[in-house]
Amino acid sequence: MAEIIEKKKKHKKKGKEEIENLGEIQKSGDFQLKPSDAISKLDTSDWPLLLKNFDRLNIRTNHYTPLPFGASPLNRPLKEYIKTGFINLDKPSNPSSHEVVAWIKRILKVEKTGHSGTLDPKVTGCLIVCIDRATRLVKSQQSAGKEYVAVFKLHSAVESVQRVHQALDKLRGALFQRPPLISAVKRQLRVRTCYDSKLLDYDETRNMGVFWGSYEAGSYIRTMCVHLGLVLGVGGQMLELRRVRSGIQTENDGMVTMHDVLDAQYAYENHKDESLLHRVIKPLEGLLISHKRIIVKDSTVNAICYGAQVMLPGVLRYEDGIELNDEIVIVSTKGEAIALAIALMTTATMASCDHGVCAKLKRVIMERDTYPRKWGMGPKASKKKELIAAGQLDKYGKPNENTPKEWLTGYVDYSKTAATTQNGASDENNKRKLSVGSTADTSMDVSTTEKKKKKKKQKMDEEAPDTSIADASITADEIALKRESKQQNFSFALIFKQFCSDRSLKLAMLKISFLFLTLTAIVTARTSEKLKVQLHDGSRLVGRYLTSDSGKGIRAWMGVPYAEPPVGNLRFKSPEKKKPWDDVLKAYDNPPICIQRDPFRRDLKVEGSEDCLYLNVYSPEVVEEPLPVMVFFHGGGYMCGSGIKPFYGPDYLLDHDIIYIGANFRLGPLGFLSTEQENCWGNFGLKDQTQVLRWIKENIASFGGNPDSVTIFGESAGGASVTYHMHSKLSKGLFHRGISESGTNLAPWGAVAHENIARTRAERLGEMMGCSLEDSNYQKMIECLRNVPAFNITEAFYDFFEWDTDQMVPFPPVIEGPHSDAFLTENPRFTTNMHGNEIPWMTGITSEEGAMKSAALIYNDDLTRDLLKNWNRALPISLYYNHYSDQKQAAITTKINDFYFNNEKLKLHTQQNLTNLYTDGWFFHAMIDYLKLRFSSDNHAATYVYLFTHKGSCSFTEIFKGGAEAYYGTSHAEDLQYLFPIRKDLKYFFNSIPTEQDKLLTKLITKLWVSFAYYSDPTPEDGGLIKWIPTEGFPLHFMQIGNENGKNNDLLIMKKDLYPERAAFWESLKAHYPVETNEMPKNFIKGEL
Repeated sequence: MAEIIEKKKKHKKKGKEEIENLGEIQKSGDFQLKPSDAISKLDTSDWPLLLKNFDRLNIRTNHYTPLPFGASPLNRPLKEYIKTGFINLDKPSNPSSHEVVAWIKRILKVEKTGHSGTLDPKVTGCLIVCIDRATRLVKSQQSAGKEYVAVFKLHSAVESVQRVHQALDKLRGALFQRPPLISAVKRQLRVRTCYDSKLLDYDETRNMGVFWGSYEAGSYIRTMCVHLGLVLGVGGQMLELRRVRSGIQTENDGMVTMHDVLDAQYAYENHKDESLLHRVIKPLEGLLISHKRIIVKDSTVNAICYGAQVMLPGVLRYEDGIELNDEIVIVSTKGEAIALAIALMTTATMASCDHGVCAKLKRVIMERDTYPRKWGMGPKASKKKELIAAGQLDKYGKPNENTPKEWLTGYVDYSKTAATTQNGASDENNKRKLSVGSTADTSMDVSTTEKKKKKKKQKMDEEAPDTSIADASITADEIALKRESKQQNFSFALIFKQFCSDRSLKLAMLKISFLFLTLTAIVTARTSEKLKVQLHDGSRLVGRYLTSDSGKGIRAWMGVPYAEPPVGNLRFKSPEKKKPWDDVLKAYDNPPICIQRDPFRRDLKVEGSEDCLYLNVYSPEVVEEPLPVMVFFHGGGYMCGSGIKPFYGPDYLLDHDIIYIGANFRLGPLGFLSTEQENCWGNFGLKDQTQVLRWIKENIASFGGNPDSVTIFGESAGGASVTYHMHSKLSKGLFHRGISESGTNLAPWGAVAHENIARTRAERLGEMMGCSLEDSNYQKMIECLRNVPAFNITEAFYDFFEWDTDQMVPFPPVIEGPHSDAFLTENPRFTTNMHGNEIPWMTGITSEEGAMKSAALIYNDDLTRDLLKNWNRALPISLYYNHYSDQKQAAITTKINDFYFNNEKLKLHTQQNLTNLYTDGWFFHAMIDYLKLRFSSDNHAATYVYLFTHKGSCSFTEIFKGGAEAYYGTSHAEDLQYLFPIRKDLKYFFNSIPTEQDKLLTKLITKLWVSFAYYSDPTPEDGGLIKWIPTEGFPLHFMQIGNENGKNNDLLIMKKDLYPERAAFWESLKAHYPVETNEMPKNFIKGEL
């Protein structure tokens, strides 16, 4: 027995050595075709890549002149090897394909990367990542076939497994597909082919199965699983997906992970070990081994790289089975891929002809001039050059009056002949206007390049700052300030060159000495004292220098922690105050956003971090007295958004003398999950905001702010947050004014959840995460959820949508039971005695708020049809009155149809009415209800109301999927682009130029908001603006802000009585009031929303 085991070990060892030796042979061997008269007898079955089995190729000739250029693909220098390589990557779950490719680009420090076809974030498996030159093959790989293994779940049981087999068989061949609702491509009907499929396993007890399939590129397997459920009549969905083949590469062909790539680069950078990089990265030729081949002479390689057609005289060998219009690969004698081409001759034609074009180029792969130029060196070409030099031909080689007669009669211009043959004309200038190969052309190119370089250098010299110390007296502080404001370094070499150009060497040496002392001063005192801050607990910060829109200096501290990271045991708990730190915190960069998923843009991607409780502080460069503080709480339906600079920067607001703070707070289930019990009361995102206000109370004086003059303002969910703080006893005394833009806490999407709804959703989330509720032990369920990755929890809330992306806020604030840290213990809808009545408040809406929803419903035909088809079901869900009984829902829907659509539903002439419906149902009537509560108190402070209605150069409806060019009115969030530099950072707005009205409106609206923060009045007596009259009741006095959707040149107009008929209709409708449990529709409390 021992002898048998020993023999097996030796046999395995021997086989392993053979494989290793083969790899060494392929890497170190000289794989090249040698010129000869005899047919090669070599066995090339083990030769690598495109030279494998070359001895079986058809031989046209073996005679050629080998050139000592190029290299075997496996023997290229490492730099070239990487630039011409690809990676067969095992894509991990969660990051998108784009993120993975970007990471590899950074790891390998290369210029370009591309992938072979997008995989959704949760999908794993084969992703071909092409590097630099190999990216030229990306298109061909993206269109190649794919194979997948998918896990699916049927919604109900089927009679037998045989039915599943039969259903899969039906879903073969050409199939109609429409991409899923949330996808990266346009949702239009298209045909995709299923080449083959096979059921691998099926569990009848759980209605789950696994199948393998081979599909055409662009097929959605998620849709296939849905279709499988439809064919079976029970419904189905995809649970998991893995791609096992992409084009020619499979998961068994040397697939590597991201860790392998990182390890390989580390081994090379730190130990100069290239072996791992050679294993991880494969030559691009590996993607082409299934193509038919034509091997060409070395002398033709560079001509092909410059775009020449593949001519038969340059061919050495060609493969069997080449047919017309086949995509083939042109290969050098060393096995390098030169280009992809389209065959113009079949194998039989090439065997029977001795001249002609055998292939036209599709994509050149090889870098130009890898091989030398070898055209224009024959006897005719040499003679032609002599005649050009002697003036007997013009500079283009065309005959002139001095051309010898024998040249005219003996020389055949083949380009002219080809033009005549192909076009039926002999126009000499019709073909090849740019000749290749002449020395004059080369010198002209070089000359042009040198001129461009000189011109660029001259321009840089003109734009360079004057650094002459002899002309001006520059102190060390001024140089440091200049360095920080322009964010660029001194170049000692350039200054030294300027100094040494002076005629007086003595003067130059004096200047150098002075410069050295100046630079020393800069190094020892580079960080300005103005940017150093110490907090009340002793923690120290150092900030950075920015500039406002008009060029005013801004001191910025970015990424300042205000609470301990809410991770681990601190998840689903109130925020804990940040502990002091010892080192100086470099508050230079934006913090991570809170982990989120954006349904407004219909994003699939989950982004951000659970460790996100940070804020940014912005202060003017010079502060002479304590300044008012403005704190912004962002919108996003408590699900997405952030307070950091790329979203809400200080560029416009800091044109004025204020302190501005933007803050992050927890979002989605991590910020608002509630069991309605003490183990998880909820409202954590709102409690984070309160912690921000506490931090400001303690620390803002260190930044030049006045802790007794704090204005909180927010938009959408941020506006609703302001009104929540006006109710909450936790926030009392921490702020002194409020601004609610497009949102109050009575809006249906931001109002407190109806009784038991929050608990039901928490139970459902626990079940989805494998933390099911057992024996009503909510504490155990929450402890289990604390161990679930934040990504999984955030990703899951899309499953709570019932129609389209509604109801859009599945985890809203809740009413808590009495406890020491309760944020909200009463329903704001029925509370009139609140401390917020005593502070000045500004509120308003945009004229077409509802376009944020209606734009997509109108623009997207599929959504339009879906809305019309499910009208009576969709409206109660989307407008938040599905908590009523079925009878009352139907009654409300009937009233809405009559008031807004004249009982015609959605048609072309009622599209604006759909926008008005969502404006009123989501925003307007909630503002009216809140104003009624405020006015019912005798001690309410000044109240200012506005209507923002401005048609600018860009619109948020493009973000809300309403199309780039369509205009639906002044949509939700439009006012933000005039308070913050959003158009500078959002890709949607890059192609729009602000009008003069837009620029003026930015100055006006920031002045109004800042004046309110200063004086509790947006138009003080000496403000120079039309007087904004505070409203004391109904009908409302309100300020119309904007050009009235392009109809008016006056940007500020005082008006009275805002949409009275629409306000009265919703007052009578009472669609969002809570109801008794016995009025709930069936299964509402236990059902899914």
